[in-house]
Amino acid sequence: MQDFVAGEDIELPVSLIVGGQPVIPDEDSVKFTLRDHSGAVIDGMSNIPVSTGSADYRFMIEIPAEYNTLSAGKRFERRTINLSYTHNGIARGLRLHYRLIPYLNHSVTPAQVRSFLGVNETELPDDEINLVDAYFVVEEQVGQAILEESLTSGTTSEIAANTLVRMRAVLDVIPSLKQRVAQEERSGQKSFSRPLIHDFDALREEAEKRYQVALNTFSTGIELPLNLVVTTQDVDPITAGG
Repeated sequence: MQDFVAGEDIELPVSLIVGGQPVIPDEDSVKFTLRDHSGAVIDGMSNIPVSTGSADYRFMIEIPAEYNTLSAGKRFERRTINLSYTHNGIARGLRLHYRLIPYLNHSVTPAQVRSFLGVNETELPDDEINLVDAYFVVEEQVGQAILEESLTSGTTSEIAANTLVRMRAVLDVIPSLKQRVAQEERSGQKSFSRPLIHDFDALREEAEKRYQVALNTFSTGIELPLNLVVTTQDVDPITAGG
């Protein structure tokens, strides 16, 4: 699921793939309906036609900013696109999702998460590091107002706040690292290898330690549980494949 800052126009890429093969929709057959967080159809966004070329299986869906606002009291909202089309006269459809979020004023990057873990972008791509969920978990522990104030403080509190987001993201991906990390990789004339890693307990312990040290800045030394459950989203095979 892709994240977009609320209140802005959105262009969502779509690829029509059936059985692993691209399909070109019949002329003037592509339409979509937009649903809100509760699943209700958004007024004015039902059966919207999408213009596609005669040889296009990839195209963009445009959602104006007025339909991408957050409801009062919500920190994020899901939007669902139900898309329908025909291919050689056969009706088909697919469902896409995206999430609206406020602007999150941290400075953590996927590269910083990979740097701590000692992995490369091939092993851990940007889109599989969920900084948004990490941020909201930290926000739940620290408090929205305190976290936002810290991230603009220009003091060590700002460093601690960014450390919390970074270490939370690290802890979220560690369980999958054993399957991700290559022991040897070749690309043309170049190659690299690393010692066999049996487990990541040391990395986890170091991340938990740094998380707790940073958390103590806000919680006056009170230990808080680190094993919070974070809902993760599978990469959308339609949009990711585009």
